[in-house]
Amino acid sequence: MDRVLIAILIAFSLQACAQEKVVLEKPAVDKKVELLSIVFRLAEKQEYSYIGLKPYVGRIEQYFEKYKNHELIQFTKSIISENGLGCFELYDNDNYSKEDLKIVRNTIYAQKGYVFKNQELRDYFSQFEWYMPDPNLTMEQIELTEREKILVNKIIERERK
Repeated sequence: MDRVLIAILIAFSLQACAQEKVVLEKPAVDKKVELLSIVFRLAEKQEYSYIGLKPYVGRIEQYFEKYKNHELIQFTKSIISENGLGCFELYDNDNYSKEDLKIVRNTIYAQKGYVFKNQELRDYFSQFEWYMPDPNLTMEQIELTEREKILVNKIIERERK
């Protein structure tokens, strides 16, 4: 069973990396990515535990609460514990395009409600139910955690290569 779950996680990761870059006319939510995000949230991975988007988080927690002790969640916790799987490790390689890294970096600001000046970023994040733009929020008002600051700086480093 463990091998099957590992294979599924690896398949999702490889599929995301292998996809050709396509410019979408209308952004779409990738349900597999959303589901993996929920799995990591249930596994209490810090990067996926943001609570600022109360309507979205409330619905996710209400629906998926009964799965918190599911075998997949426990298995995910063990992988995280054994391998240190997280944002720092995921983005510290050459498999991501500069465009991918830009999206990941700006996801941190989108989660906090930043309204992007860049139309492409606004369109991209608007497809997600959790994105709640706050027109009164400025970049200067956003307070990043130390972990977020480190991640943003690491991604900027990767983007400059």
